[in-house]
Amino acid sequence: MEGKKGISEDWLSLWMGLFIFILGLGLFVGLDILGWGIKTKVWLDITQALAPASGTLKAMPGITSLFLTYLFMLIITEIGAIAMGVNV
Repeated sequence: MEGKKGISEDWLSLWMGLFIFILGLGLFVGLDILGWGIKTKVWLDITQALAPASGTLKAMPGITSLFLTYLFMLIITEIGAIAMGVNV
């Protein structure tokens, strides 16, 4: 039997969730750290379907917000896979 390497999936999900939660708490000190995240809206025109979650970044195109959200999730899951000892 191969020895267990890395952190368990349960603990990893707890720590990753706490990390994202703490990033979200930045709003209380005036830092909109996750404002670039994607938000879907009710729309009649396809170009209005995507927008940043923060109103302060409303000038950012929706496709940029979508790309940044994808990139953030890719990096977070990659870090998680490495922490669990997955061969990537």
